[in-house]
Amino acid sequence: MKSFAKLVGMLPFIGKMLIRPYVFNLYQSTRGEERRWSYVYLMVLLVLLTLFHGVLAKMGIRALSFDSPIWVKAISALYTITNICVILSQIYLGFRATCFFLRARENRAWRNDTGYSAAEAVTMIAVTLAGQIIFFSLYLWYS
Repeated sequence: MKSFAKLVGMLPFIGKMLIRPYVFNLYQSTRGEERRWSYVYLMVLLVLLTLFHGVLAKMGIRALSFDSPIWVKAISALYTITNICVILSQIYLGFRATCFFLRARENRAWRNDTGYSAAEAVTMIAVTLAGQIIFFSLYLWYS
């Protein structure tokens, strides 16, 4: 599952830009209260994103039943599979964050959060928006 989550994490989706600071704050937290709030913020975000992607996956499944050409069904299937993979990856990230939070140790991963470069950010925004625009335009056209 770890390699699957890493594979999904390599894909250029904008959600990584939202999740990464919260994960970094959790792993860099030193005090119990700081760790608790970082965990709560991360889990709320993951639950909201998982529910959101669940709705999108359900829309993709519904789009497969439309009377549409095969290429539209292929795009809908790819969209659905992508959202399901993102959901599984977010659940796994929540599981790992919970395991880290429940450990009583104060060990931290000493890393610097360098953020994303402008080119990476633009790529993530472009890929995510392009996928959403293509899917929703086909969804509305053939529904």
